[in-house]
Amino acid sequence: MKPNLPLFQKLIFFGLVLIFVSAFFFGFLENKVRANHLGAIDCLEWSVSAVTGSGYSNIEASTPGGRILNMIVVFGGTIYIWSLVAAVVGFFVATD
Repeated sequence: MKPNLPLFQKLIFFGLVLIFVSAFFFGFLENKVRANHLGAIDCLEWSVSAVTGSGYSNIEASTPGGRILNMIVVFGGTIYIWSLVAAVVGFFVATD
């Protein structure tokens, strides 16, 4: 059975969009009140940590908007990771 490449492509695209868009909005929300502004790499670090659920980042949201964004991104990231896992398992379990 051939892999369902359009599904994998859509999932990877969705994950990358989620990471970059959430990093942009996190920087927009958090840099308004922070004395030391976050750079693009800092925002990407937070975003990847939130989407994957690793919690490895040392950057945390300090504004109410940033905290709400964090909840949305963690929830969306959980759905994304489980969808990716389901697609991979479906590929290996599927029969002709």
